[in-house]
Amino acid sequence: MTTSERCPHCGFEKDGPAYHEICGTDKPQDWDTWSDDAKYTVAVDFDGVIHSYVGPWVAAEVIPDPPVAGAIEWLNEISKKFKVVIFTTRGATLAGRAAVITYLRENGYDPPKLIHVTHEKIAALVYVDDRGYRFDGTNFPTANEIHQLRPWNKRPMGLK
Repeated sequence: MTTSERCPHCGFEKDGPAYHEICGTDKPQDWDTWSDDAKYTVAVDFDGVIHSYVGPWVAAEVIPDPPVAGAIEWLNEISKKFKVVIFTTRGATLAGRAAVITYLRENGYDPPKLIHVTHEKIAALVYVDDRGYRFDGTNFPTANEIHQLRPWNKRPMGLK
């Protein structure tokens, strides 16, 4: 099967039985037109930004923890102004992409347009990620600094 025969949003076959259920659309859409009113893309990490990820990793298609407080509401709002792409290692498999889309919908995500889930780093205006390091052009982190970095939900209480 070629890429053009798969949905660009969830990876399901365009004519497959799960296409409409996962994507919530009644016709195939092209990447260039699914959010044609948004000029810029915001890339949002899934685990640690949307999904609280407080428990251990189980599998790409198993998403056991609740959303981060305010995440779904923020996603609903930001989706009105930007193309939103969810990037996650879960996006490497069809089952993982489907699980992310299902999780978003079940937790109140009501997109004005379809959402794209990927495991690749795409071109974006900004990347919202709990494991990012803000590089300012001169502050290359030392090995020790890298080892000390922790996502917000894995830090000892009181540390920023």
